[in-house]
Parts: sequence; C-alpha cells; structure tokens
Amino acid sequence: MNLSAFPHLTSTEFTAACTALHASLPPATCTLTHHPTTLTFHRPLPTNSSTPDTSTPSTPTTPTTPEPPDPESLPPPPAPAPGPTITYQLQHSPTYNVPVLYFQPHTPHPLSLAAIYERIVPTSSAEALRRVGVLGAVSQADNPADGEVWWFVHPCSTAEAMGELRGLWGDGVGMGAEEWYVRVWVGLVGGVVGLRLEGVGLETGRGAGTGTGTGVEAEAEGV
Repeated sequence: MNLSAFPHLTSTEFTAACTALHASLPPATCTLTHHPTTLTFHRPLPTNSSTPDTSTPSTPTTPTTPEPPDPESLPPPPAPAPGPTITYQLQHSPTYNVPVLYFQPHTPHPLSLAAIYERIVPTSSAEALRRVGVLGAVSQADNPADGEVWWFVHPCSTAEAMGELRGLWGDGVGMGAEEWYVRVWVGLVGGVVGLRLEGVGLETGRGAGTGTGTGVEAEAEGV
C-alpha cells in the first residue's frame, strides 16, 4: 500500500483521494472545494428505522361513497413540501492526520445530541459511539470550511480502526490507495450517521457485491 503514513492519511493524500472520488461518482452527487479540501454531500435527513412512530392512529370510520368531484372545480394540488435534509462534509484533520466527517441537519428546529442519536444513529451503533472518549464520538465543533458550529464524528480512533482494516487492501481493487482509504473510511464512519456511497462495498472499497462484506459499520468503537 503506497501511503506514506498509513494508518494515517496526509493532507496531500486526502486531497488526491477526494479529487479521485469526486471524479468517480455520478454528477451532482457531491461538490469538491479547496482551502481546506472539502467534499460535500447533500442528502435527505436519514430516518432511524428504530425510532418509534409516535403519531396518533386514526379512528376507523364507516366508509361512504363520496360524490365524484368536478375536475374543473378542484384547485391544483400543492407542491410537496421539501423534507428535512442533511449536509455532510469530508475534511482532513491536521491534528489527527486522518479524515474527519462533519454533518449538519437542516430541520425546523435544531436537533439536540439526544435527537441525533434517536433520529440518525443506528441503534446497533449508538452505545458504542457513546463509549468513545469522555463525551462520545459525536460532538460539536467549529467547521474549518465556514467557521460555523457543526456536528462531527470525533477522529481520535480513526487511525487505529483503519490499521485493523489493512487486510482489505489489494492490488486488484482498481483504484489508488488514497481513494481506497477514503472510501473504506466513509463506509466505516459515515454509516453511523447516515452517509453511504451508493455502490461502494467495504470488503474492498469497490462496488458492492464483490465479496461477502465485513460488517465494519457495526464496529463503531473504531471511529
């Protein structure tokens, strides 16, 4: 593996990885900016399938046969309201010399940390994320790209986790080592807060379906 500081990733290698990843993904999937190098994804806000439905069930009523409406008297249907979205940014941490994932939900009201775990983090990963460090793996900090406060997944254990995945690398993965690193890292870290790259499997960093998988996303202790 031709990475100068593996299991770390230098800023130069990170920039090369983001450039290659941006070029390989479908158009409009993400945007690439520099100073600092930032790969940005805009997605619908993920919904944790384990979050209970707290809506009130409707009361059954006796069905009736309504009169057919006059099509000419009906107003045009309103455009569907856009749902909540979330922005993800991949950046490089000069302190830890690894990638770091920032994310910002766009909702009518700001989400608390408890709401982040309830709505976004899969139940299978939540407890492990809380055990990382003193405050847990998900926290808030100023985003170097815009100076605003964003949520982020703390990168304190990223190098250790990536070191354990070195066996996934092989000369036949069909991409440079930098891109492979970032793709596998997104599969490892992004999955715990709802970011996934379509068609990317963790078993090699290539398209899904090329192997049996590793279940790395569940190993949230290593983020």
